[in-house]
Amino acid sequence: MLKIISFFAVLISCCDVFASTDTSFEEFFRTHKLVSLLINPDNGAIVDANDAAVDFYGYSAQHIRQMAIQDINMLSPEQVAIERLEAKSENRNYFIFRHRLANDSIKTVQVFSSPIIVDGKKLLFSIIRDISSEREIQQQLWHYQSNLETLVDKQVSILKKQSKQQSIYQFLAIIALAAFSIFLIYLLKRKNIIERQIKTLSRIVQQSPVAIATLDKHGHITYSNAEFEARQRSKDLLNTNKNKSFIDPYQAHNQNLERLKDKMHQGEDWQGELRSVNKQGHEYWDMTNVFPLTDAADNAKHVVISQDITRLKEHEKQLRLASTVFHTATEAVMVCDIDNKILATNKAFTKITGYTEAEVLGRDPSILQSGHHDRTFYQHMFEQLESTGSWQGEISNRRKNGEIYYEWLSITALTSPTGQLEAYVSLFNDITKRKRVEDKIYHQANFDGLTGLANRNLFSDRLKHSLSQAQRQSSQLALMFIDLDGFKQINDNFGHSQGDLLLQNVSQRLTDSIRSSDMIARLGGDEFAVIITKEKDIEAVDVIANKIIREISKPFMLNNKEGYVTASIGIVIFPEDGDDVEELLTKADSAMYKAKANGRNNFQFFTKEMDVDAQQKRELTTELRAAMKHGQFEVWFQPIHDCKTHHLTYSEALVRWNHPERGIVSPQSFIPIAEDIGLINSLGYFVLRQACDQAAKWQILTEDAPGVAVNVSSIQFQQDDFAAQVAKVLFDTQLPPEKLILEITESLLIADDQKVYEQLNTLKSLGISISLDDFGTGYSSLSYLKRFPVNKLKIDQSFVRGIGEDHTDTQLISAILSMAKSLQMVVVAEGVETEFQLEQIKALDCDLVQGYVFSKPLPADSFDDYLKQHIQH
Repeated sequence: MLKIISFFAVLISCCDVFASTDTSFEEFFRTHKLVSLLINPDNGAIVDANDAAVDFYGYSAQHIRQMAIQDINMLSPEQVAIERLEAKSENRNYFIFRHRLANDSIKTVQVFSSPIIVDGKKLLFSIIRDISSEREIQQQLWHYQSNLETLVDKQVSILKKQSKQQSIYQFLAIIALAAFSIFLIYLLKRKNIIERQIKTLSRIVQQSPVAIATLDKHGHITYSNAEFEARQRSKDLLNTNKNKSFIDPYQAHNQNLERLKDKMHQGEDWQGELRSVNKQGHEYWDMTNVFPLTDAADNAKHVVISQDITRLKEHEKQLRLASTVFHTATEAVMVCDIDNKILATNKAFTKITGYTEAEVLGRDPSILQSGHHDRTFYQHMFEQLESTGSWQGEISNRRKNGEIYYEWLSITALTSPTGQLEAYVSLFNDITKRKRVEDKIYHQANFDGLTGLANRNLFSDRLKHSLSQAQRQSSQLALMFIDLDGFKQINDNFGHSQGDLLLQNVSQRLTDSIRSSDMIARLGGDEFAVIITKEKDIEAVDVIANKIIREISKPFMLNNKEGYVTASIGIVIFPEDGDDVEELLTKADSAMYKAKANGRNNFQFFTKEMDVDAQQKRELTTELRAAMKHGQFEVWFQPIHDCKTHHLTYSEALVRWNHPERGIVSPQSFIPIAEDIGLINSLGYFVLRQACDQAAKWQILTEDAPGVAVNVSSIQFQQDDFAAQVAKVLFDTQLPPEKLILEITESLLIADDQKVYEQLNTLKSLGISISLDDFGTGYSSLSYLKRFPVNKLKIDQSFVRGIGEDHTDTQLISAILSMAKSLQMVVVAEGVETEFQLEQIKALDCDLVQGYVFSKPLPADSFDDYLKQHIQH
């Protein structure tokens, strides 16, 4: 009986250990040693069978799962119903059925069934136990008992025929026989029950998924079940010697073995984890229970119950690692339940948001919302989470201190193996600094650093996008190219810092002149562009262009002085003028140059004729570079006469390009190009030297020979050694300095630049006269006329053209003459073409006259003839 009690103790311990593990039902069902079936209670279909069932019935696993329990149970439905009623009346928790095996043999089985839910389905979990041998023993007992009853009945009949005393002895003998027979039957039954129980317990222990072994008092293994041996074998720890020490395999890898040994020696229980390493270096862990047990012979033993927890330890290790990663990660982690309530956060979350975990537990993540995103944004987020299980993107949130920050957020919906939503895990990084850097890089790549306007790169992208949109919507689009007139002089005369200030002010005026739906860009230098979208009325474009012209022509305050620039604008319309970006840009550029050619400070819409002009300009640019090398430039001269006596006073040197194919090319066509491509300095020096050389020759003809006036570009004048260049030319040509007049424009003087002042004084000290060209058309001011050493003024021909007919022009000329006289300056009226204009100029007491009324510009040899004629007269 002690052995039976011991085995019951072992079984209970096994069950406790098994229950304490995380073994799933499916794993338990598969590995269980008892025959087990899962049955659909509705139709009797066998849903699943474990390996023990496959072995018992002899069918393949696939075949048995295609059968119903009715295919195996030999009882009819009526007999099954009767058995269920009998089991209920006898208060039994099992049924007795007869099952057919694959080999057609019949087995009497005991069936324990219990309802169970697996993956949401209601099934019957049935354990089948073969009791065929027990039934045979029971049949033998019934037969033996029947024979005994027959024997007693016979003996009773004999007693009736014997004497009383014999009958008593015989009766006692029968009673004794019956009693002995009954006692034998009882012993036989009792022995059979015990043997069955021992056999069952032994089978349970042997087939248990928990490793079980018994040890003698020295710790040597005296018994081990199949699971124990299998595990030892898998770990390369199995010793074929049954008397090996249980402790030896753990000796080198555990520090708690001494306590285990002490407990065993003291006959006390011990429980703990034991670590072992096999020959391949793989680590194993066992949760081990060791407790004392005394057998029937009072021999002290120990029972070992061991559960492999290697996977559990690995799982714990992974959990520790995950926990460490969770709490130490630089990426913020936030876990929310299915109701979107915060369950957990890590340290990075606190560092980024400012909230501790305790402050946000149970709260909604909306406490972080910045207010920058509308409800639609979050609605799309959750719709994607629901459909795909994840969402990621950039989002702005608010820290605890109220500061807005940007994060890259990834949200994942966690689901159970059955697909049920369990939680949301959010990972995010603070990308505020990176975003600022990206924004800075983007701004630097797409916006002008000086004005803040879009640059050429962004302009090109927007233009392509606007064209594509206009094509889809069948709408018009206007493109303006704007170039500032006179900016180079401003930049040179006032300095680069003031030039930058002017560009900033121009940008603001341009922005104020267009609509919010339009775009303005600075393409570089003093060039701007405007995209006017969704405009079907060309007149509206005209209005915007006029407003820009008007605003830009207003004075700018530079160094507490007024500075002036104007704008030349070229305009193209999509789709009339083209539908390609490059085509429109080229045509807008052509229209802009047309505006410059038309006197500047105006705008021009593109026309087909401009294509020819643009092509000519490109050709001239190429040919101009070759012209300097091949000596194609000539200096012509136009005489300037005394208004009253008509005496030839001096001449103005004018450059002409004698093109081998085009003939004489006007300066208005190539001087701006020469300035743009950097040829103006060398061209200007050529004209100065040729003019001085020619004038020196005139001095030989007569003592009263005329001098020569030479136009000087502001770019040319800004050279540091310009005065030295002039002095060298005078020395080389031997032209007297008083015979040289240098004509400059007003723009050179308005900057009130000390360098210009010094340069002019140096020239004056050489005896050279300074003439102010085109006076009255730009920035006329008495202050700089008083400050700078200017000897002559030239009234622009635009005023002369209306003299005598336009009262305003006449008054303006009169005012200029009056002012010049007061400053003791000589005045030249240029562009006088008729005798009427000459008489009007003469009546206003002008000093000198230049124009077709006397002569058009002449080549050098022709001017020589002209000069000789006037000398004779």
